[in-house]
Amino acid sequence: VLATLMSSISYMGVPGEMIKNGVAMFAQYLALPLSMTVVLFVWVPFFMRLRFTSAYEYLERRFDVQTRIIGSLLFLMLRLGWMSMVTYVGSLALSQMVGTLIPADTVDPIARWFDPSAAEPAMMRASFLYWIIVSVGLSATVYGSVGGFRAAIWNDVLQSVMLFGGTVMTL
Repeated sequence: VLATLMSSISYMGVPGEMIKNGVAMFAQYLALPLSMTVVLFVWVPFFMRLRFTSAYEYLERRFDVQTRIIGSLLFLMLRLGWMSMVTYVGSLALSQMVGTLIPADTVDPIARWFDPSAAEPAMMRASFLYWIIVSVGLSATVYGSVGGFRAAIWNDVLQSVMLFGGTVMTL
């Protein structure tokens, strides 16, 4: 459960937030075991006893169809916003790494004509960022579509090994 909640945003952003805001940022991570305990021992058995497949089915039975639809749409908007930020942050990090490997003389001359004062490495990274966002999005869509639920599970396993392994190596 914890591995699926982690992303590149967590891995790259939390250290900066800890530096900026101090150890108060760490308090939310201390609350995770308590919240996971409540979810696993209270909410999951509750829905299992009622034989519901989702919280949205419960919303429909408890209230009405409009409440279920509103709840579903709000969740979809939240997830789409979160996925776009994860894709952007990961792509931004990749573009910074790829942009330093490309020689400065390969900068697009048309882009240089429109903005001759711009720094060439910054222009290179910006042009590659869009291609990296597209390639990351396409590759995630393809492996998710082809591999299905099994691909998502193995992706979470690999991600957790990499994130926790990187943390242990750093420490």
